[in-house]
Amino acid sequence: MLNDLLLNELVVNAYIDANLLLFVIFALWWLAVRILSRTGLAGAYDAQLRLLNGVMLAGALCPVVIYLADGIISQYSLNVFDLIVAHYLDGDYEIKPSTMQLLIDAPSHFVRDFVGQSGTFMVTLAMLITAGTVGFLLKAIINLLALRRVLQACHPLRTIGSVTFLISDTVLVPFSTRGLRRRYIVLPEVMLEDMADVRMAISHELQHFRQRDVEWDMALAFLQPLFFWNPAFYLLRKNVGRLREMACDQSLITRRRYDIRAYCECLLRAGRRSMMVGNPVSTMRMSVAFVDIDALRPAISNSMLRQRILALTGYDGRKHGSRLIYMLILVPLVTFTMMSAVMMRSPADWSHDRLMLSTIVNLERLETRNSNNLMMVRPQQ
Repeated sequence: MLNDLLLNELVVNAYIDANLLLFVIFALWWLAVRILSRTGLAGAYDAQLRLLNGVMLAGALCPVVIYLADGIISQYSLNVFDLIVAHYLDGDYEIKPSTMQLLIDAPSHFVRDFVGQSGTFMVTLAMLITAGTVGFLLKAIINLLALRRVLQACHPLRTIGSVTFLISDTVLVPFSTRGLRRRYIVLPEVMLEDMADVRMAISHELQHFRQRDVEWDMALAFLQPLFFWNPAFYLLRKNVGRLREMACDQSLITRRRYDIRAYCECLLRAGRRSMMVGNPVSTMRMSVAFVDIDALRPAISNSMLRQRILALTGYDGRKHGSRLIYMLILVPLVTFTMMSAVMMRSPADWSHDRLMLSTIVNLERLETRNSNNLMMVRPQQ
């Protein structure tokens, strides 16, 4: 029973650390974007997308790195709680020792109460998190099955390498997705009347494959059950969706030399079709559409299309940024992400500073007890 409780505490601590790390990742990426803007690279959407994907991947690999380097990390007090205590013992904070220990121990007490289902609040919180996780997981599975049905209803056109082109008489906007081994590009039948639009849509979806956007969308869809309540997750996913489209548009205009006006008109035509009632791709995850518009929220989605068109019309055709600048920003981002993950870990054992704090608290309590005893003895004398 004791081992089960310890294991549950480890799992809950890891879950809390992962959610806190998402806030750190978003803050670091936001800072990196501000730096890019100051260097005249505000329109370097490909670099911004690479940075965001890179720092998110680093966050996902943090548990593996920490596990492999646990022997080295455990030799040092690489923990935010130990650093706070160290600064307190140096006199940087004016606070009672007992209060400081209470603040330091509060997270571990919360985890123990949560695991032990101590009180109505903890039981309710555990039920809400469990229900949300199960609900969003079921939603992801249902979405995957719906996507499979759409693909099965399509008509095969041709296969080139690992990419299969399909024609659909129900889908109104081109989109791309993938299975375990094959990738799919679905073209609406109504779009075949304009082959210029078809060529631009296919080039767009192939660029999404090059950027690994479909894989990222699927990964985020299955991560949502774990982070459904975390606003940082939705901010990151929103920016991933925005940047992947802008980076894709920018790359196509740069490499394929499509006419910007013709490309924007193609986007607008696809946007009008996607807002029609009954478009199955409007609310479908795990696929990347040519124009991602939710028919239930046209005002919000239309602003995204507007941003894409404004970015294209203001694009001067130059290739923004360089690999050197990208690496100079990515390396510190990954480093700070890894350091943050290490610092947020719950300490495996008591450090020397925490033992010192505990000793000071015990002395404080002993002094308080002695003072109370003296006050009780004096009146009797």
